[in-house]
Amino acid sequence: MAAGDETQPNPNPNAQNRRCWGATGLSEASTDISESSGCAANVPHDNFVRALDMVAGRSYALMINNYTSAGNGFSLDFGGTGTFVGPQAKINYSVPSKKICLGEDILYTDASSFGNGSITKRQWRFGKGASVDSASGIGPYRVFYKS
Repeated sequence: MAAGDETQPNPNPNAQNRRCWGATGLSEASTDISESSGCAANVPHDNFVRALDMVAGRSYALMINNYTSAGNGFSLDFGGTGTFVGPQAKINYSVPSKKICLGEDILYTDASSFGNGSITKRQWRFGKGASVDSASGIGPYRVFYKS
């Protein structure tokens, strides 16, 4: 499933590209099982593929490639009746003053757990302006933000 104009953001967007921007994903209203990237005029696009019929006991994976030069991130919404069984995410952090202030250290530690198995890899990305760009493992990691 791919959607959107691969040249976005375009300083002069046209109506053809605009129809492929915005929300994307799975939809019960959609019937197609693939969606190509870009917005060619002769290719029908609705930015969605048909919803997934989950089967109990099977494992499913979600891969997201937030491909954009803007790097603005994304949000996820789930509907339906499926139940996800997986790790319980828990990030502990502490700051000396109980407020996060520019240039002040924040101590991050991963306290996530997974009752049905084990977590074999942890990868951190602390974001723009962080004194530590990335790390692997449980931590703790002492990070401050320059901006």
